Amino acid sequence: MAVSDPVTLSPANLIADAGYPLVSETIEIDAALELGSIIAMDPVTRIGSLASSANLANVFGVLRDHVTMAGTLAVVYVSGAFIRDTLKCDPTTTVDELIPRLRELGIYARPSVRYPSS
Repeated sequence: MAVSDPVTLSPANLIADAGYPLVSETIEIDAALELGSIIAMDPVTRIGSLASSANLANVFGVLRDHVTMAGTLAVVYVSGAFIRDTLKCDPTTTVDELIPRLRELGIYARPSVRYPSS
């Protein structure tokens, strides 16, 4: 196995409400993606990709962890409440445009809580 450059991952809080049920599935992901990526799954191949305006109808869930290479099996949350600022999608769309579809699936985007610094 070849040695590759180290990948620096930083911890992130993705879950907004631990009281809301988290249901997940494991699927193959087609590219390197970050935690919190909104995933659309091809109904024929069952391979997930980053949600965009082209695959809005196939939005499936939220990626639980970082994926560093294409073809990796990864856990995708298919229900839950997540911090809105941690969700990511393709530049052809916005998270706000995907929120109605996510709600249909039982996935909710909650705003971040800002705490005073003093």
